[in-house]
Amino acid sequence: MPEFYVVGVMSLAADIRLYAGGQATNVDLVECEHCGRNNWHVPDTVEVQLDHLGKRGFVESLWNSGLLRIFREDLLELWERRGLSGLERKPVKIASWSRKPNKPLPPSIPKYYVLTPHNRVRLNRPILTGPICPVCGIGDYDFPRLGAHLASGIQIDGTSWDGSDFFGLPGYAHVYCSRRAAEITLAGGFNRHIVFTKQGDFHRWEDFDIRKGWTAKAYEQHVESFLIRDAGNL
Repeated sequence: MPEFYVVGVMSLAADIRLYAGGQATNVDLVECEHCGRNNWHVPDTVEVQLDHLGKRGFVESLWNSGLLRIFREDLLELWERRGLSGLERKPVKIASWSRKPNKPLPPSIPKYYVLTPHNRVRLNRPILTGPICPVCGIGDYDFPRLGAHLASGIQIDGTSWDGSDFFGLPGYAHVYCSRRAAEITLAGGFNRHIVFTKQGDFHRWEDFDIRKGWTAKAYEQHVESFLIRDAGNL
């Protein structure tokens, strides 16, 4: 069975204000007419209003309130040159500042795109708690509360994978990838703000709890122990 990875952005324990990011303003929840579940509708062009530039500015991923996987053009061009599949993308327009709409935007903003994988998989872990909707493809998995600890990570059902290098889980913000996609990304030097996690390690890190004596630095190091930034560690 091939190994799969979860595509991560930034450091999952770092302050998002270190990097440029903002509000995805025209991404809406749409209700499925068949099952009533909500799913994000990503328009042809996604608009983002900037909240902050941070010390590092426009890095290869753009943080956004919609949890979309937004990547800089040069990273997508690398993936395309290497023939990776599943690379459906939609352009991003940085429209204004969120709190100061009349403030001039920074010069030389890079081109960004949302990675919108239409290729779908199912999970074996956590387990499904009901049937998958035949229309929208969303199933209810036994995930704990948002962002909480997963003792055994996740497990993708390999029989549901069509061989694409990038793919997703309907109804969830997760983006998964093949080992080849992770190797190409990390070998290309995109390893400071893009990270990968083995499926079985996804969210195995502990929840931050000040009562446990965590400091911000210690917690970041703890989370980093589950993240992969070197192709040799895949």
